[in-house]
Amino acid sequence: VDADEQEWNQKYQKLAKYEIEHKKMPSAKGQSSEIKSLGTWCAKQRANYRDGKMSSQRISDLEKIPGWYWSGPEANINELINFQKKFQRLPKQHSGNEDEQKLCNIITGFRREYRKKNLDEIWIKKLEEITGWFWHKDEKKKTQPTQSHPPPSPSPTPTKPKPRLVIKKSH
Repeated sequence: VDADEQEWNQKYQKLAKYEIEHKKMPSAKGQSSEIKSLGTWCAKQRANYRDGKMSSQRISDLEKIPGWYWSGPEANINELINFQKKFQRLPKQHSGNEDEQKLCNIITGFRREYRKKNLDEIWIKKLEEITGWFWHKDEKKKTQPTQSHPPPSPSPTPTKPKPRLVIKKSH
């Protein structure tokens, strides 16, 4: 094993451990130099992938990490929109289909970032336009009123504060 391969394997192991411990990918804007270094390494892997400079083995290895993603929010949202249009529903975690499970992981990530107030307003709006989208499980139980039942009259409820706008660049 050459030095490059050994270094890649070490970073990969650190990334896998980080994702298990933190349930997210590291950011190049992380708080510690180790997190920044790992986040920068991830960005480099994505660039190598986009440029066709990555072996199929490395692609496969990275895709084994549950929180791994190749592209930013826009591409992931487009995949969700296409899935919903094709199947008239959101992906199901236990479908047995690997691609559908990956979309479920993407959804989980969006919901987690929303709860943390780290999700950009533009992505929030795009996700909320997807038929059947919900942020919390209790929202899922709400159904559209049927023809035989009139819609309930609106009751005064306290308004939730808007999530703060966070500008994040994805490369």
